[in-house]
Amino acid sequence: MKESKMRYLIIVDRKYPFGKGEAYLENEIEFLVDAFDRIMIFPTDISKKEVATRNIPYDCVSLHPLNKYNYSSNKYYYLYRTVFTNFTKKKLYSAKGFEELYTDQVVETYYKKVESVLDSITFKENDQVFLYSYWLYTPSLIIINLKKYLRARNINCVAFSRAHRFDIYEEERGKKGLPHRKKILTNIDKVFSISDDGYQYLTKKYPKFSSKMEVSKLGTIDRGISKKKKGELFHLVSVSRVTDVKRVDRIVDALSNLSKESKAKIRWTHIGDGNKFDNLTQLCKNNISDIEYNLMGEIPNVEVIDFFKNNRVDLFINVSSSEGIPVSIMEAISFGIPVVATDVGGSGEIVKQNCGVLLNKEFNTVHLVEVLTNYINMDQIEMNNKRNAARQVWIKNFSAEANYIEFVKKVNRLL
Repeated sequence: MKESKMRYLIIVDRKYPFGKGEAYLENEIEFLVDAFDRIMIFPTDISKKEVATRNIPYDCVSLHPLNKYNYSSNKYYYLYRTVFTNFTKKKLYSAKGFEELYTDQVVETYYKKVESVLDSITFKENDQVFLYSYWLYTPSLIIINLKKYLRARNINCVAFSRAHRFDIYEEERGKKGLPHRKKILTNIDKVFSISDDGYQYLTKKYPKFSSKMEVSKLGTIDRGISKKKKGELFHLVSVSRVTDVKRVDRIVDALSNLSKESKAKIRWTHIGDGNKFDNLTQLCKNNISDIEYNLMGEIPNVEVIDFFKNNRVDLFINVSSSEGIPVSIMEAISFGIPVVATDVGGSGEIVKQNCGVLLNKEFNTVHLVEVLTNYINMDQIEMNNKRNAARQVWIKNFSAEANYIEFVKKVNRLL
């Protein structure tokens, strides 16, 4: 009589459940625990003193953080080792550049740590191991090594990855590109792009591997809708990192112009920080001192949700120059909040004409001011129609329950 099989899920991500990154995995994990007997999470970007900031209340889930490298201080040391150790002599002649050489060494070190954990498990003949990379990048290289290791032990396994934004659009990485694209796509079993735009990019660039690619969108939990009653102040909200790519300063430009042209009472709330946060703070002091604004910095995802639940938000805005498919916009429309966003990446898959406005990537400030003015002056009936339409887009396309249940079905079909 055969022993009952165990279904293992090995997740290699960057931060979750440490720090505040990869908040979307908080939604997904609730559905994964129902499909697997044991889940092991290996975050790769964790400092030695870092502690988990999000609780995972499931007995079947174990956490195995991999201490990150200080890339700036260790890069040349690892390049030295890459060139002069016997292990990587062969790679020296096939790698395209130092970026790939360095990536090889980092991946090998991470892989060995994961392998040592898996060595402690006694896998049975009919067990199934699902290797899940959350990014089509370094974690994918780790899991294809794990796939080779497990199959050498005659363990039934499959390797798959999600793909978001920075791990899809190679041009945004400049000359560095994304290391080992063809190696990953040759050895991985399935790539799930979180957006139609990402899928189109990958299949066009790598048509040979198009059969391995499909779309599986992220989703957010239904937490109801936000307050509908319009307040005295028009409340504009943005949620993003404060970096060059996110262009939060362009929102300040528009608000500065708007304050000069309109007597409307406006409140702007921004949630998120980044390397340009101090610049943003000073920009606000210099240009929109007559507008009520609140730069909240980065807060845990649960607090972002509470903010949307407990505050009237009239309009959500995102003017990024590049996106995958923004979970922040998904959250906003789930609460029935209309959205103004740049038409980049998969944003157009969320923002529809009946519930928002898509701006050109290189929009001008005058146009954005016109869009904001239109929403500020919108009557309550039209605004409620926009809010209802936003909620319906979420229900049909970005419900976590629907999307993650379907994702699990797709993963199950791989093995």
